[in-house]
Amino acid sequence: MSPKTSLRRSAFTILDVVFCVIPTVFMSAAISIASGAMEWRAIIVLFAICLASLSLGRAVFTLKLLAFPSAGGFLAGALLTSLLILGMCSVFTISAGTAAGGAAIISIGATVVSERRIIVSTSRSDLLLMLLVCLAAFIWSWQVIHAVPHLLASGRFDAWVDYFIHAGEISQFADFGPLHGTTIFASGAPLPLYHYGSYIFSAVLSGLAGVSALAAATSCWTPFGFILLGLAAAVLGGVLAGETGGFLAVAVLMLVPSASHYALQNPFFDFHWLLQISSSGSYGIACAGLSVCALILWLRGRESAALAWAALFTLATFEFRVQVFAPLALSNALIWLLAWRPARRWWRPALVLAGLLIVFGGMFGLQRIPRAPHFFTAPHDPVRLLLLMHGMLPNAYGLRYARLAATLSHGTGLSSFFHLAMALAVGIVLLLGAAFGVLLPLYIAALVSRRRGGQRSIEDLIPLAGLLAYLTILVSFPSDPEEKLEFAHRPYVLVYALLAIWCARFAADLVPPAAWRQPAATALAFGLLITPLSLQAKAQLSGLAWGGADCNFAVPPGLIASALYVHAHAAAQSAVAIPASPLDNAFIALSEHPIFYPGDDFLAVQSGLPQADLAARQSKLSRILASRNKVIPGIDWVVTFPPAVASPDAVFTTDGFAVMYLRPAT
Repeated sequence: MSPKTSLRRSAFTILDVVFCVIPTVFMSAAISIASGAMEWRAIIVLFAICLASLSLGRAVFTLKLLAFPSAGGFLAGALLTSLLILGMCSVFTISAGTAAGGAAIISIGATVVSERRIIVSTSRSDLLLMLLVCLAAFIWSWQVIHAVPHLLASGRFDAWVDYFIHAGEISQFADFGPLHGTTIFASGAPLPLYHYGSYIFSAVLSGLAGVSALAAATSCWTPFGFILLGLAAAVLGGVLAGETGGFLAVAVLMLVPSASHYALQNPFFDFHWLLQISSSGSYGIACAGLSVCALILWLRGRESAALAWAALFTLATFEFRVQVFAPLALSNALIWLLAWRPARRWWRPALVLAGLLIVFGGMFGLQRIPRAPHFFTAPHDPVRLLLLMHGMLPNAYGLRYARLAATLSHGTGLSSFFHLAMALAVGIVLLLGAAFGVLLPLYIAALVSRRRGGQRSIEDLIPLAGLLAYLTILVSFPSDPEEKLEFAHRPYVLVYALLAIWCARFAADLVPPAAWRQPAATALAFGLLITPLSLQAKAQLSGLAWGGADCNFAVPPGLIASALYVHAHAAAQSAVAIPASPLDNAFIALSEHPIFYPGDDFLAVQSGLPQADLAARQSKLSRILASRNKVIPGIDWVVTFPPAVASPDAVFTTDGFAVMYLRPAT
């Protein structure tokens, strides 16, 4: 047997193993810091996740990537494995760790039967890319990685308070079997529709390696999201402009300060901050990046497989980040319609009409989903949304837009409409500057220059289509009463990423194709890590005047101790009754147990319960707290907060907090 034949029958080479070891080392270090000890089981689980991702991606992702093939395979495999585990959890009502075993078997089987096992192997550029991306992800996440040990030592959580909610989601899937597929935010309630895909690997880590859900959220969910984001930037940049374009894309997207640090300096549009406090955005952009890659390859070769992958990853983005899916779907549909050459002229208008009917049907369907935009009943005022976004202080233009909008609010009839249009136009122009900074004018200038030079390409219009899709969402989507800026603000990260990658693509035309291979270029790329190094200390805060309350959250030591006691002594499915309090999300994250009544407004929405059921639970909660040590169906534990007087039968008390077990031990 020749060496070549032997190689092609091998599943992995030494470079493939090194490629998987790099993220394993960085992620293991992060988890060890967050957990306070070296977690050997975590190292094994992380390496298995990385190996399975590369294996599955290489086996099934059939698109030919001339630059960074292993990075593309790893990225595709990670996203597909997450969806596979999520699907198995949902269908079979099993925990993420159990489902991961099934996913591993599928990955091994796909590798065995695939003929693409080693057709594309890991290159040195893949290794260099993974090292750079992991370093950037680790540095950006430095503050949040230390948040859990700082909380346990001081009682202050110096990362964004929403991590408690994310930890609850992770714990929910880590114990999905014992919880019988119900939500952790209201025991026994069915799981509401939501984008859960990004939590899956962290849930696997928590379930199989014993890492606490909060530590998994801070040391796995966010860093791994940044890693996938960087790989997606490189793969898309590589499709556009080779390896030089890929490295430049990573540099512009991850190692250059976002627009919030210059020009209009609105901290609400800090790209790297938003992808930390809501890291599902990183996963959503990563999935969107693969979708755009496939769309570009279809534009170039018109292969049906590429279009199928583009559609698949577009739909998959829904499970990672709905706010990224919305502009991506609109943008990809627009580009496809522009490039489609139907056999009959009437097919295009017929398809557009059918698409509009589907959209309107979907809008009616969304009325039944509490967390979804309600187009026909929810308030709709884009100027008001712009006022909220431009009112985020401190920024370089203060409240000038608010004063301008107030001036233009006078008038009646046609005059009022004209003033409203002016306020909307000015607000959008300011938003473009605040959100995208120099990237947008650079992109437009390069696009105009290329078209004047005869370099016309539909693929170069993709960021423009994304921008138009975002602005369409901004002016047409209603605002959610609970999250007014949900669709007005968060989708901008996709457009920012596209603009950054295309600016890198245009810059790659100005340098030699192999410039990145020069030592000076490598030194420059790693030297740009100075950006996350200098910004990471305030990466969770951004600079928002009101951010301090959400990024330096005080948790009473008594609550921490009580939650950890419940975590140590209660069965995974045991429901806990706690008083309605702003601290309930912290209790869920630390105890990793379902609570009976979600007192926090956001958790009430997250639970998916109708208002009538919430009111009934609130009434029952009062009786539960009053009954104390009686046996109550469905409730195993009660935790009271001060100033309530602790029951003499409490099994644990500290600092005014008391834990009671309602059922006698068997």
